[in-house]
Amino acid sequence: MIVETMDFGKALEFLERAKVVRRLVWESDQFIVAQIATKIDPENIDKIKSLPMEARKIINSIGKGIIYKDQILIVNSKGEATNWTPSSTDLFATDWYVVK
Repeated sequence: MIVETMDFGKALEFLERAKVVRRLVWESDQFIVAQIATKIDPENIDKIKSLPMEARKIINSIGKGIIYKDQILIVNSKGEATNWTPSSTDLFATDWYVVK
């Protein structure tokens, strides 16, 4: 497999355009993606099972809902996803590529 690699700055540009990226040195089943900003209206807060009940109560008391934004997720083939922050090694790496 031949891929065009890039630095993290360029990879970030692709993340901002809703592309999926990974590093060559990573396991082939994991990748990163920018979570698409999503507004959850107040009437739907109680449906978000990933938020603890106490957090839902506080958000509901504010009455404005919640907006998910500015998050990068790392996802693997098991369907596990978690927040991801690049290490200094990731930031300076030049082996990033777009997954197609």
